[in-house]
Amino acid sequence: MRNNLLCAHDIATVLSSRLLAQKTSAKTSSHGIAENAEKLFSQLSAPERQAFAQEAACTFCVPHSVPHPSSVDILAEHIHQQWHDYGNMVCFHSSGTTGTPVAHRYSITTLQEEAQALAPLFNDCQRIVSVMPSHHIFGFVFSIILPKVLAVPVLRLPPLPTASFFANLRPADMVLAFPFFWQSLLILLQQPHSDLYLPAQVTGISSTAPCPPEIIEGLSCLSRPLANITEIYGSTETSGIGYRRNPHHPYTLLSVWRRLTQGKETVIQRVLPAGMEFPPQPMPDEMLWVDSTHFFPQKRKDYAVQVGGINVYPQQIAACIETHPAVQQCVVRLMQPEEGARLKAFIVPDPILSQKEIKRIFGLSFRQWLTARLETAARPKSITLGSQLPRNSMGKLADWPAKKRYPFLETHKEEAL
Repeated sequence: MRNNLLCAHDIATVLSSRLLAQKTSAKTSSHGIAENAEKLFSQLSAPERQAFAQEAACTFCVPHSVPHPSSVDILAEHIHQQWHDYGNMVCFHSSGTTGTPVAHRYSITTLQEEAQALAPLFNDCQRIVSVMPSHHIFGFVFSIILPKVLAVPVLRLPPLPTASFFANLRPADMVLAFPFFWQSLLILLQQPHSDLYLPAQVTGISSTAPCPPEIIEGLSCLSRPLANITEIYGSTETSGIGYRRNPHHPYTLLSVWRRLTQGKETVIQRVLPAGMEFPPQPMPDEMLWVDSTHFFPQKRKDYAVQVGGINVYPQQIAACIETHPAVQQCVVRLMQPEEGARLKAFIVPDPILSQKEIKRIFGLSFRQWLTARLETAARPKSITLGSQLPRNSMGKLADWPAKKRYPFLETHKEEAL
């Protein structure tokens, strides 16, 4: 397996992805990911380069970074030289309910076993076309490790279905993407008189969030359809857990996992072919199990966070706020440490409301409405209003600065606990 481990180029690819994600506001050219990343790196100040080098060392679980790196490639070479001596580990971060980054470390062997378990599903793949950031766990597994297992090349493209995306597609390509990308792709392909189309036998992989069935069905009903789309279920905390190719069918548990029962709770345990067993883990969501290897995700588990020593449940609070007739959507999170120690809420008002009505409704009367329904610890201290929930480039819910101005912003502060 050692000859299938990461090379310095793989590490540079991950670091380039991470750097470009951090500098989303920077202007990038039409060149490739590596060229854009090197250009951005050259524009960083010395302290910024050093900070990025330290982050890079943490990503690959090595203790030392280059003191004064002059390029992403040199940084990757330095990390690669240490990597084998420190356990061949890689680290990914999830934000979870609180929005505070949480590190999750994986052995490269564990992720290789996962890719090998998935490989038989993709025997007809001739090339992987990835629009997924490779510093995210699914992008890493499917665009760094899986191509090695399948012995196929990989092409990395920006996360938008632009004209260049279509120009680069070939028959039997497998596109690695996320629901927001598939939605954008379907809208383009359904445009009247559009001359855009998918080559024959192009397939897809979708992960990071549930893909609405109507999007999958729409892509399969085009005159030149997507041959199939494989949904991958999992999380940063677990990596891949299951797969399916029909949005109405249950997911199949990957062979690297087995289902266990601990008291009243159903958990899963990773087991590698060599017989190594990992500690059991809870599933990320509430599950409806069809049998021991097939399941339907039901809803995200609502983990408690502490405010003033009191457990509060962000999803329950958001659901309560969504019962207000003027609220279309709401998400609640714990503030970042620099923002405070209370909850914050991002609310999308009903789109039929005028700005004048929004300012009137979400003032004192709204605070009184919250006070009547939520205890002090459960009441968001900062409320941000916007036309849509904050999401990242992959369409996943993202954190937001509690005091940054979004459309229709109205921030309210309550009494301290």
